[in-house]
Amino acid sequence: MKIRERSMALLLALMMVLGLTACGREKLEAEPYNGIVYVGEDLPLDAAVQRIRGSCVLGEFVYLRGNMGGERLELMRLPLAGGGMEVLPDDQPYENGDYFSIDGGMQAGADGTLWLWERAAAGDDFDGRIVLRQLDAEGKLLFQSAFEKNWAELETELNLGHLYELTLDGQGDLAVRCENGVAVLDQKGAVRFTLKADAGLGGLALFSDGRIGLSDPDRSGDGDRYRLRVIDKEAKGWGETYPLPSGASVYAGDENALFYYTAGDELWAWRMGEDGKPGEGERVLNFLDSGIDQESVAFFAFLPDGKLAVTCGQRFEEGSKRKVSVLAPVEAASLPEKKVLTYAAFNLDSNERAAILEFNRTNPEYMISVTDYGQYGGGNMTDGMTRLITEIGAGRIPDILSTWFMPTEQWGAKGLLEDLWPWIDKDPELNREDLMIRVLEASEIDGKLYEVSDGFQIWTMAGARSVVGDRYSWTPEEMWEAVEKMPEGCVPMRAGSRSQELLNLLRLDWSRFVDWKKGSCHFDSEEFREVLEFCGSIPAGEEADLKDENRRLLDKEQLLMNWGLYYLLDLQVYRFFLGDEVSFVGYPNPWGKVGSSFILTRRLAMSSTCRNKDAAWSFIRQMLLPQEGTGDGYFWAYPINRADFQRRAEFNMRSTAPNSTYQVGESEVTLDIQAATQEDLDQLMALYEQIDTAYRWDEPLEEIITDVAGAYFAGDKTLDETAALIQNRAQLYVNERK
Repeated sequence: MKIRERSMALLLALMMVLGLTACGREKLEAEPYNGIVYVGEDLPLDAAVQRIRGSCVLGEFVYLRGNMGGERLELMRLPLAGGGMEVLPDDQPYENGDYFSIDGGMQAGADGTLWLWERAAAGDDFDGRIVLRQLDAEGKLLFQSAFEKNWAELETELNLGHLYELTLDGQGDLAVRCENGVAVLDQKGAVRFTLKADAGLGGLALFSDGRIGLSDPDRSGDGDRYRLRVIDKEAKGWGETYPLPSGASVYAGDENALFYYTAGDELWAWRMGEDGKPGEGERVLNFLDSGIDQESVAFFAFLPDGKLAVTCGQRFEEGSKRKVSVLAPVEAASLPEKKVLTYAAFNLDSNERAAILEFNRTNPEYMISVTDYGQYGGGNMTDGMTRLITEIGAGRIPDILSTWFMPTEQWGAKGLLEDLWPWIDKDPELNREDLMIRVLEASEIDGKLYEVSDGFQIWTMAGARSVVGDRYSWTPEEMWEAVEKMPEGCVPMRAGSRSQELLNLLRLDWSRFVDWKKGSCHFDSEEFREVLEFCGSIPAGEEADLKDENRRLLDKEQLLMNWGLYYLLDLQVYRFFLGDEVSFVGYPNPWGKVGSSFILTRRLAMSSTCRNKDAAWSFIRQMLLPQEGTGDGYFWAYPINRADFQRRAEFNMRSTAPNSTYQVGESEVTLDIQAATQEDLDQLMALYEQIDTAYRWDEPLEEIITDVAGAYFAGDKTLDETAALIQNRAQLYVNERK
C-alpha cells in the first residue's frame, strides 16, 4: 500500500505554505466545463444488443459487432443522422461454427470497406483459426483469409504469452499485441517478426499515416510514465517514441491528429508540427465535462462535420453503459449556467466517475468540476500532492475531496474539513442506525467525522485458535510464546521488511505518537522504543511471494496470516491455510490495543470553506444510502450501509466457489468454498464490534521514520539514537505542517 516515487524533500519544503490558511481561506473557483464541450444524443440502439465487441465509423454509419441474445456475433449498423438499427446479413464461412471476437476486431478500411478479424470456434473448440475478412458497406464478403495456425499454435510460435489485440496497418499487415510484446503477421498469419516488451503493455494505435504504435510503461527514467513506440517494419525494431502520461489509453489517428490518447478524463491529440514533423499533444476535450464515462469508451471517431461519434461499453459490459452517441462541439459558455462544486481526487475510480456523471446529469443547479491531481507529473503521486498542498496553502480549497491519499487527520485538526456527523444526523433519509456505525466511529478524530466511505475492509492478522488463543489483542511477548508452540524454525509472520511491520503498527494508532492539534510528537517515548525493539526482533528476509507464504502456512512454518477480510467467504480460506478454527488476534503491540483496524475504501470529505454545503452534502450522502446491486457478487469490501451489508452477507450464505485454486510453492491446491454460515457471520461481527481504529497513512512522516529506523534494524544505530533522530525529524515535519 506504499506508493513512493522519489524523495519527499520538495514536498516537505512546501509544507510551510500551509500557514497561509490561517490568514484567509478562499473557495477554489472553477468554471463549469473547460472551453469546448461535446453534447448530443444517443442513437437508438436496439435493446436486444447484449454486448458490443467491436465498432467503427464508415461513411454515414456506425458499424457494430456484437451479441444479440446469444454467442453468435452479429453485424449491425446505425445511421449517424439518426434512425433505426439494421442487422446486416453475415454469411459465416464455418458451417457449424460461430465467431468469437478478439478485442478491437473491427476496423474501417481507407477504401470504404470493412475489415473483421475473429476467432472461428466450432462447438467447444475455442482454439480455432483466426479469420480475416473484408466486407463492403452492405456486409457482402469481398475477401477472406484463415490463418495457417490455430489460436493455440500461434501463441506457442510467438512465445510472447497470451494474444490480446489485433490491428491492421496501412499496408495490410497485422500487428498482434501479446502479453510480453508484439508480433507483425501477414494476412495468412505467417510471422514477419516479433518484438519483446516489458510487462504492463497498454494498447495498439493506428497512426494516421498507416503505421502502428504500442504503448507501454517507460522505465528509462524516474516516475511512472508511459510511451508510444512506433513499430518499424523496415528495421524490424522500434522506431520513434512519443511520451505519454501514466496509464494513458491510445486510439487511432485521423486527418486531424497522428494519434489520440487519454490523460485521466481528458482526451488529447498528437498534432503534426508546421514542418510536417510530429509536434506535441494538444487537449481536445474533457470526457467528464461532456458527460461521457471515459472508462466505458470502446471507440470514438471525429466526423467530417466536427461531431464526435462515441461507442460506450467494453466487450464484457452490459446494461446502461452500452450506447452509441453522436455529440456536437459547443462553447461551454453557451450552456445553461450552473454553480460549481470543485472536487479534488487522486486517480478517479469508476465508482467516483459514475457518481459525478450522474450528479452532473440530474442536478439542475449544480455541477461538479474535477481536478485529478494523480495526473500531474506523469502520475507521480508526490507531484500531485505537492500541487494540491500548494493550492490549499494559498487558500484555494476544493469543496469536496476524495481523501484516499490525503492527510485527513492533519487537515481536520487545522479546521480545513467539515464535521459530517451533524449532516448525517439531520439528513431526512439517514440515521446512524442505518450504517455500520463502528466504522465511522473508528474514523473519528477528536470526536469529529471528517470523511465517510461507501465500504470498508478489515486489516488484521489471524492464527490458529488452538495456538494463539481466543483473543483480539496481544502483546509481543504473547506472540513469541505462541511461536514457541510451533515446530522449530517457525517465523511469526510474512517474511519481509521490518520497516513495513513498523508502519503496520503505527497505522493502528498514529495519535499515540503524533498530536496534530497541539503540534507535538512522541517518538522518543518508551512506547515507541518498545515498538522499535519488537520490529527489530522479527526475523528479516526477502519479501516472499504469496505462493511461498501459503506453503509456509500449510507446513506450519509461519504462525500468522494477514490477508485481510474482504467478504464473508474469506473465513474458509483462513481456516484452510491455518488448519484450525481461527482467532483474529491482529498485530501484536506493546500497549495491548486491539490489533485490527478498518480500511475505508472510497472516501469523501467536505471542506469547511465550501460555500454550497447543502449541494456538496447532496453528493456525499449518496455513498451512505443503499446502493443498487450491492447484494450480489464478490466485492473487495463490505458495504457501509447496514441493509447492503446484510444483503451481501445473505448472498454469501447461499453462494459457493467450487474449485477455487491457490498457488502453493510451484503447485496449486484446490479449495471447494461452501456457502457461508450464520456462525461465520457471527465471528465476523464479533471482530467488527472490537475494532475501534481506522487504518491511516502519512507518506512524508512514514518516509522519515523508515529512513531512520532502517539504520537501527541494520545495526548501525542504537535504540536511543534512532528514537531521538526520528523525534527530531518528525517534530520538524509537524512544525512545518503547523
